[in-house]
Amino acid sequence: MTKSTITRERLEQLANFKGAPVTRQEEQELARMALAAMDSEPVAYISKSDFNAGYPHILARRDFNKACTMPVYAEQPAPVVPDDVSIFEAAIEECKTCDSIDEHAWNHGVLVVMAKYESCRAAMLAAAPQEVKGE
Repeated sequence: MTKSTITRERLEQLANFKGAPVTRQEEQELARMALAAMDSEPVAYISKSDFNAGYPHILARRDFNKACTMPVYAEQPAPVVPDDVSIFEAAIEECKTCDSIDEHAWNHGVLVVMAKYESCRAAMLAAAPQEVKGE
């Protein structure tokens, strides 16, 4: 997932059941975020007693001799390939730059964005093959 399109304020509204109802796009993005979080593994551990005493030593692996070790997680990586919604939004923005709004200009803008998308997508997929977890 690229950077979240849901703002912090919107997440607070959703969490407190305030504001507009959840859109389909927001539902899908929240589900993707939850799935990515479920697949994450700790990159290190910290001893809670050492941390509370002011000695936050990072442990490379879980030390069962320590009373309580807390996992440390890395930030979720951004996906290599953007989702189709962001592609459509980019196409709309490209079309807005046209001086005239006609079918030819609209189609040209969409074709330009799609050509850029396909070339970037092919390059990203070729450069960074990734294993899909959970399948």
